[in-house]
Amino acid sequence: MKKKHKLNPVSGIDLINYVKLILNQDNINRNINNPYFKNEFYRHLSHFVISKNFNAEWLIKYFYSGLDIQSFNLVNSSFPHLLQEPFKYISTVQKLRIFAECLFNFQIVENFEHQIKTIHDRTDSYSSSGFQGAMAELQAARYLYLADIPFSFIKESGKEGFDYEFQSELPNGSSLACEVKCKIEETKFGFKTFIDSYNKAIKQTQYSPERLIFIKVPQEWSKSEEFYELALHPFRDTTVNNMDFVLFYEVKEKINGVEKWMLRMLPLILFRNGDIRNKIFNHFLYEKNIEKNPRYTSFDEIFNKFFLIKYGIILMQDEN
Repeated sequence: MKKKHKLNPVSGIDLINYVKLILNQDNINRNINNPYFKNEFYRHLSHFVISKNFNAEWLIKYFYSGLDIQSFNLVNSSFPHLLQEPFKYISTVQKLRIFAECLFNFQIVENFEHQIKTIHDRTDSYSSSGFQGAMAELQAARYLYLADIPFSFIKESGKEGFDYEFQSELPNGSSLACEVKCKIEETKFGFKTFIDSYNKAIKQTQYSPERLIFIKVPQEWSKSEEFYELALHPFRDTTVNNMDFVLFYEVKEKINGVEKWMLRMLPLILFRNGDIRNKIFNHFLYEKNIEKNPRYTSFDEIFNKFFLIKYGIILMQDEN
């Protein structure tokens, strides 16, 4: 018998109180010039939000797998030895942050409690592959949220043509079905593998007047010479005329000499639906400065408000 998982909400006041608690933690490096200062803030705040709906064992299994963790506490965790592997450390923090921000922001989205249950069910049943798929769905939902496309999570129905992840109503009154497919990182590159997922997504949304398909592929696929040929397949599919498509993948990039984990979204076709196209373009503007989107609470925004404005002033006073 499967466990019942209910959504345990996290309010804005909860976040504020926890930030105040972080301010008093001795194991937070209080030197703002230290490059890990902000990342430690993100990591602690992410642990707090995630712990409301997932236990420490779950968090360690899916975010810290393969890292040397000798002791763990959700509030007081400190892993200075992780800094010996900066890319693993930073990429882990970035993934934690995206997951936790989604959990916090999506609380107001219809049926999100069902999504929490779905994440638990998939990770209980399919372990790593289930987590990668659940994470891909949240990343796609975050994309919609930042693009200011209102949506609701859909409960699995098992009915052909109506079994997709999200649903939205566009300004023109049309219903938009959103389906997410994820090829896990271990999947070998193959045109047939991609087409099978694409065709399945088309079939699952076939009765919706408008469709938006997301497919997440392994990072290694982006290095293949055939990658863009594969990605352009939906554009050449003349059998479907009410579908828009976004391809996305994770990538390791060097920024200012430091390796960082990035999530790259590629809306590779000319969006057939003008409402979606305009909102997607707006999203890319928001991604450059995410605080401009008033609907989305980012941990960077919280950091700036509480640390740089309040705590930073205290630091300068201490130095004087």
